[in-house]
Amino acid sequence: MPHPSKKSAPAPPEIGPGLFGSVLLALVMLGWVFAYTPDPRVIATVPGLVAFLALVERCRTWKQVVLWTILFGAVATGIGYRWLAATVQLFGGVPPVLSWIAVALFGVWNTIHAWIFAAFYRGMLQRGRRPHPLITVALFVACESLPIRMFGWMSGHGAVDVPPLLQHAEWGGVPGVSFALLCLVVPLYEILRWAFVRYGPPARVRGAILTFAIGVLLFAFGAYRYDQVRREEADASRHVRVGIVQPNVGTLQKRRAPDGVEEVRAANIAKYREVTEKAVEAGAEIVVWPESAITDPVPMDYPYKTNQFLRRAGYGFLVEAG
Repeated sequence: MPHPSKKSAPAPPEIGPGLFGSVLLALVMLGWVFAYTPDPRVIATVPGLVAFLALVERCRTWKQVVLWTILFGAVATGIGYRWLAATVQLFGGVPPVLSWIAVALFGVWNTIHAWIFAAFYRGMLQRGRRPHPLITVALFVACESLPIRMFGWMSGHGAVDVPPLLQHAEWGGVPGVSFALLCLVVPLYEILRWAFVRYGPPARVRGAILTFAIGVLLFAFGAYRYDQVRREEADASRHVRVGIVQPNVGTLQKRRAPDGVEEVRAANIAKYREVTEKAVEAGAEIVVWPESAITDPVPMDYPYKTNQFLRRAGYGFLVEAG
């Protein structure tokens, strides 16, 4: 029996995934979707990534990590890529239930990079020392850059409305944007662990400060570069006026045109002619059409041959417009 004057030390808190806490983290992580909406909110990256890192650490087993990631992928993709269900139904003749199952499976496939990240991240934690936040940033960017998904969306795509971050695409593409963005986000997670979590390897506060400082420097450089580009454009001696036209010709109309439905073909050409002539009249020097606007194979050997084809196919107004 223990000596009555001695008290046993309190047991360390359990790291296990209590259902309420895990569900709460999953819901917060789901908010990351708002960084990829038509009106993107880059701030959604903060709770999304912080909740993801917390959930990865919270799970006792690798199986739990995979299950929560699968659930996130299925739901988030169902929201973000819900148009895929209608597309599968329309062009594949698939019943609605099966089409949504296909979308969910597609979402699971798009989370493979998160499994790879979680495997490496948890492996580093099991050695008894937290990875440096800068390593966490680099690892996450490397995993989301793996060419293993159909739509390889990355964290950097959520920063499409933040010009200082976008400037890093000049040297690193979307991964460069992701790196600059996550240098500002991952340190926040490390600071939150230092402030509120008392179990597991201690938080690396100095590493978080260093990583955040790098993010601030990258943001500042991006702001300087963006201002430089804007001044260069303002000082340019010559500008090119570009007209972008969208005549509202649907996919089905385009698909019917090559099949010899002449009235459909003529109607499509008339719409493109109308909007193109309006653009030229407004002063456009370059006119941009949607992809597959011309459904026939266009010979591109040399200009004369191309122009002859356009006249025969009914697009002679393009030659006239120059």
